[in-house]
Amino acid sequence: MTSLKPSLLLFIGLATATPSVSQESAVLRVFFPGGQAVLGPSDLAALPRDSVRARVHDGPERWYAGPSLIAVLRRAGARVDTIRGPALAHYVLAEARDGYRVLFSLAELAPALGNERVLLVDRMDGQTLPLDDGPWRLLVPGEAHPTRWARQVVTIRVGAVPP
Repeated sequence: MTSLKPSLLLFIGLATATPSVSQESAVLRVFFPGGQAVLGPSDLAALPRDSVRARVHDGPERWYAGPSLIAVLRRAGARVDTIRGPALAHYVLAEARDGYRVLFSLAELAPALGNERVLLVDRMDGQTLPLDDGPWRLLVPGEAHPTRWARQVVTIRVGAVPP
């Protein structure tokens, strides 16, 4: 059996490590029909904030705070307030740095229709989210199980279901 040299082991470790993103250097990319936006922490911090006490899986109950997902989409320039006709077949896909993805219909989020409370939090117990959760985390307080509570959110896409 051959032995790997320490320098090769270091290279393999660096090549397979999940990239870390500091809150200061983080960006959220938002894509929507007719446009796109890149939002930073200061853009999201300037939005109206909501907060909730929640427990993620079997962890302790924590206090989370951040803007609503609908406010983030508005800030990016996506049309989210007039949902009728073809727009009823639009979706919102949140993608995490680790590849996890969750889906919502735009109608379930729109204030005039489903008005589902979905937060894109950046604070936990008054502190910036830890790197393994952040830079942003989706929370859906009304759901019985936190399956769509995606951590490490870096991209949001609004799209139309193909005909």
